[in-house]
Amino acid sequence: MLLASCNKQIIDDPGINKGEKYVDLTLPDTSGTNISISDYDGMYRYVDFWAAWCSPCRAENPNLVVQFNKYKDDNFIIIGVSLDDDHTFWVNGINTDGLTWPQMSDLLRWNSLAVSTYDLEYIPSSVLIDPDGIIIAKNLKGDALNAKLAELFGE
Repeated sequence: MLLASCNKQIIDDPGINKGEKYVDLTLPDTSGTNISISDYDGMYRYVDFWAAWCSPCRAENPNLVVQFNKYKDDNFIIIGVSLDDDHTFWVNGINTDGLTWPQMSDLLRWNSLAVSTYDLEYIPSSVLIDPDGIIIAKNLKGDALNAKLAELFGE
């Protein structure tokens, strides 16, 4: 049941639609320091809404690691936004999966500011933001994400 419940997508609401400006989000990183999506303005940003307890999220992480390592020197960053509620479990998931990009979470699970800001209904979900702050794609993963990044970075 957990697999099915964390497998849907972001619902379409203002501020999170393709072609619109992204909505900034500020949450603590793993050390408790606040970071924001806007800290990476001017870059391509793949905002990955996930949780260490979400099996479909964890299944996509190896692909994200490959894509991050491939494009991290090309003005590309992944920002992980976790819906976890246990700091140790969250950090263990990050370390186990080798996620070396910025991570943020208020550790409030479905009561997270991320849920209300991005109208999250299910995870994994994502938005791809261009350097001008425009959402250019939503919910890309696997081959679709790989193809979009190859297109953006001329491969």
